[in-house]
Order: sequence, then C-alpha cells, then structure tokens
Amino acid sequence: MVDSNFYVNNPLNSSMKNGEINIGVVSAPDFIPQYHIYKPSEGYQMFDTLQKDVYQETQKAKPKKKKSLPKILKYLLGTTIIAGICLIAKKPISKFFARFKKN
Repeated sequence: MVDSNFYVNNPLNSSMKNGEINIGVVSAPDFIPQYHIYKPSEGYQMFDTLQKDVYQETQKAKPKKKKSLPKILKYLLGTTIIAGICLIAKKPISKFFARFKKN
C-alpha cells in the first residue's frame, strides 16, 4: 500500500510548473456585495440621463475620416489614362503635328 505523502512529497512533482501542492481550507469572502434596487421611475430617469450624456459626448467626437485613394494609385491611374488617350488618339495627334512640319 502506498502512503498519500508519497504523491505529495514526490521529487517528480517538484519539477512541475506549480511547485508544491498547497492543501488548505477554502474561506468565505469577508463581505457580500450589496445591490441597490431602484424604483422604475428612478431607473428610467437615470437611464435617460445616461443616454443624454452619451449623446452629448458623441456629438463632441470627431467624425471618422473617409479613406481616400492612396497617392500611388492616383498616379498610376492618371498615367494609365494618359497612355490610353495617347494610344487611341495617335493618328489625329500625328496629323496635327504634321501640319507644322516643314517639308
């Protein structure tokens, strides 16, 4: 028969995370929180006050910034559009500049 102290004082248990096993008596808390029950009219009044405070604080808050398109994408989009216009209007542009060439 194995003694119960064998498991508690076993050297293999000392290498565990928790270390020694502390066995004791659970004690009750010193105090029990007291809850206050309000009348319905008081509760509604307090709730309305809270809502009013929250509403006023949200009015003071700064609005969220709308995210705009990043600059690099604007530049890429602009150059793509300009390149597309140049490819489409290549002939009319070359005819326009051909007028000014000296023969």
